[in-house]
Order: sequence, then structure tokens, then C-alpha cells
Amino acid sequence: MKRRKFMQTMAAGVVAHSPFQRQTEKVEQQFRRLRRRLDDATDEEEFWARVQKCFLLDPQIIHLNCGSIGATPEVVVSSLNEFTREIEKNPHENFWGDGLGQQLESVRTAAAKFIHASLEEISLTRNTTEGMNRIAGGLDLAAGDEILTSNHEHPGGIVGWQHLEKHKGVKIVRVKFPTATDSHQEMLKRIRQNITRRTKVFSFCHIDTITGTVMPIQSLVKMAREHRAFFVCDGAQAPGMIPVDVKKLGVDAYVSSSHKWMLAPKGSGLLYIREKSKPQVHAMAMSWGFKSYNASVGTRDIAHLLAHGIAMRFHQTIGPEKIAKRVRELNAYLADKLSSLPGLKRMTHTQDFAGIVTFAVDRKIASSHEIVEQLKDKHRVYVKATQHSSTMERDKRENRTDYNALRFSTHIFNRKDQIDRAVKWLAAMLADVKQ
Repeated sequence: MKRRKFMQTMAAGVVAHSPFQRQTEKVEQQFRRLRRRLDDATDEEEFWARVQKCFLLDPQIIHLNCGSIGATPEVVVSSLNEFTREIEKNPHENFWGDGLGQQLESVRTAAAKFIHASLEEISLTRNTTEGMNRIAGGLDLAAGDEILTSNHEHPGGIVGWQHLEKHKGVKIVRVKFPTATDSHQEMLKRIRQNITRRTKVFSFCHIDTITGTVMPIQSLVKMAREHRAFFVCDGAQAPGMIPVDVKKLGVDAYVSSSHKWMLAPKGSGLLYIREKSKPQVHAMAMSWGFKSYNASVGTRDIAHLLAHGIAMRFHQTIGPEKIAKRVRELNAYLADKLSSLPGLKRMTHTQDFAGIVTFAVDRKIASSHEIVEQLKDKHRVYVKATQHSSTMERDKRENRTDYNALRFSTHIFNRKDQIDRAVKWLAAMLADVKQ
């Protein structure tokens, strides 16, 4: 055999039996079995019952707080474990040779496709906070420049601006959001009234972390463009809950946490920066580019990043549109049940909502924090007592609003009978407290 042909044959053998190839074959088998099980479902409820079996959730709990942390499918968990084991068999090769580390860019490619971006616009991060801090630290802002945001932003979405406020003298302008269910026009009006010639950045969440209302991002982006302001969107609550197309949204930057609705391993996130907007962001962590591993980010958790890719594959296997429809259907079912309970008042927009709904609790009846603890301790139901507006400790000087509210999240691992039980227990608790 000639030397060239021999080397080609050897190379083909190495590729065919590489750690990634072996693990990919295992994953492909699992997804083929999943696809067959789903295709054999006789109706919608059986379809979703089979999807629910893909999760490792304790059957005794009812997890209605995906807005804080998601539940990861078994195929993702098993892949994470297998990738970790493979890496430790030959760490050097898997990090710097032809092993698993060479596959990280395939995850970035999948992430770009997931939110309709180009590969050059996507960076893999650990969470929304990390991504938001990269943007805040990378923009050239000076004392007196204004960050226009709201009193409903998550602490992780605003801490970077607070750092600049303290150390650079920028000014954070918080628009007080209304919580009425028909408040979009009023919201836009209040934002426009707070724009000044010093407004340099618009920073708003895609889905309101307190109320669950889907924000009118395209209208806000148009407003920002009119004033030549940079628009960064905190998308922590969106990818995996609703389809996200960053090009249609028009944002300069989009940041998310994949361990919520995308159901990826804990500590997974995405950062998108529009190609035309890149020259405005000089973040140290991206000084060597957006690749998963480079000199400016250092050593990464390869197994974790690859499992992030498996989570996106799980979504694509079921169908993002199908998931979004189911999530909204379950949330509408839950909201309808909760609306009949005395002492609760809906805070979430009645039309622009998806997987989160929030209800304020009459203060004369109970504290939302006490209800959350009782639901957890007595029934193992997990929901969230919503944050104050402007939640960080350094914001205590402001006139914060405590909504005394309960935030409920629904995802594809939830069932209607679980919702029925949770509402029944909540109704009994409210009745007991009222008496």
C-alpha cells in the first residue's frame, strides 16, 4: 500500500473512532429512539406525556419555577457525564489535540442557528449576568452618559450598569413600569418621555422578569435607533420559551441564560452582538474573538459546552414552535385557574405572555413569601415570590415597590393535573389564611 493511501486510511479510522464520534453515535441513537416514541404518540397529550418522561425530575415535586432554573433532560445529563469521562481519558488530546475540544465550534454554530444569528456574532457564556457585564464593560461610556432601563430589570441585568455608575459616573435612568394588563402603550410612552440627549444605551429585558409580559422589543429598538443609542436586550427568559430571531428584533446585543428555558446544564448562556455593532463593544473577554476557546477566555469546560449543544438538539428534535405553543397553552390554563381565586390579581399582560404569569396577592390575606415557603414545605410545589422593583441592595435609597406577588412558570415537563393540584393547594392556603 502506498504511503499516502495508508495515511489516508489511518486518518479515516481515527475520525471514525474519535471520542466525539463515539459519543455522537450514542446521542444519535437516543434521539432516534425519542423521535420514534414521539411519532408513535396517538394524540397531543400522549405526545407530551412521552416528552415528560425525558426528564429526571422527582415525580413528587411540581416545578413551576423554570423562570429561575430549568430542568435538564436525561439525554443532556448523560451526554455531559459521558463527555466528562472521555475527556479524562486523555485530557491533553481532548483540550488541545484532535479530541472533543475541536467540536466546540459546532455548538456555537447550533447556537447561532437557534436565535437566527451568524456564527461570527455568537459567543458562549455562563449566564446572562456574564454577558450583560461584557457589554457594560465593553462600551465606551463617560460620566454623565445615561443608561435608559426600567425598574423591572433583573439584578444580573443591571449590576454592570451600577458598576459604571459607581466608578465612571454614568447615570442610570429607571422608567417605572405600569403593571396593568393593557399597559404596552403606556410603557412605551413612559420610556420615550425619559429619553434625553445624553441617552447612550437602552437596556431592557425581552420578557419582564417580574410580570412575565413579553416586551415590545421591536418598537423599543426603533426608538433607540432614532436617538442613535445602543440597544442591549436581556433575554434570560426567552430562548427555549419562545422562538427568538435577533435579526427581526433588530437589537445591537442579545444576552441569555440557557439553563432556564433552553434546559441546558446549569451555567450556560449565549451572547449575541450584531456585526455592525461590534466596533462599539471592546470587552476584554472578546478581545481575541468569539471562539469558544481562545487567549482571552482561557480554559473552558468542554463537556459542559458540548452538553449545551445537546440541549439545543433536544429542542430542535421536538420543535421550537411546538414547544412555544405548549408552554403558552399550559400557562394560559394555569392563569385561567388562578384568576378564579379570591385575593389574587393578574399582573401579566393578557395577550403578550408566554410561559410566565404573575399574580399579586392581597396584602390583607397573606405574604407571597410565606405562601411560597408553605407550598414548598407542605406540597413540594416550587414557585417564586417576585422581586421588588430595582432589586439590588445599593438601590435601597430608591422608592422600591414590593408587589407581594407570585410568579408561575410552565414548561414542557409540566402537566395539567400538576397544575390542578397546585392551584387546589394554593386555594386552600388562601382560604385558611383569610379565615
